[in-house]
Amino acid sequence: MQRIMSSLILCTLMLTSCQDSIRSGKIVDKGHSSSWVQTLPISTGKTVMVTTVYHPEKWWVVIAQSEETRRVYLEKATWSTMNLGDYLHVAGEVQIKGGGYNVEVKHNSEDLQ
Repeated sequence: MQRIMSSLILCTLMLTSCQDSIRSGKIVDKGHSSSWVQTLPISTGKTVMVTTVYHPEKWWVVIAQSEETRRVYLEKATWSTMNLGDYLHVAGEVQIKGGGYNVEVKHNSEDLQ
């Protein structure tokens, strides 16, 4: 069981590090995920317990640069100001409430220089 958990954590870290390779790009998709609750059984030997995990509502955009894409989670207020085709630069990896990032948005190609 411990070997499975170690492998799962390693895979998650590898996928997360690959996902964050793009720091800026054009917004090519925009979406919203509703909140939801997940029920998980946990077995501890002969006893099975049930726990619930709450997943909060999330707002995201997909940015693209060349052939690469990246999903960036944002606060609702920031997300609602963005449009497809806008340029987005991820200013930092500081997580904010709701799982988003602090971002700087540039709306046209003149801002890229």
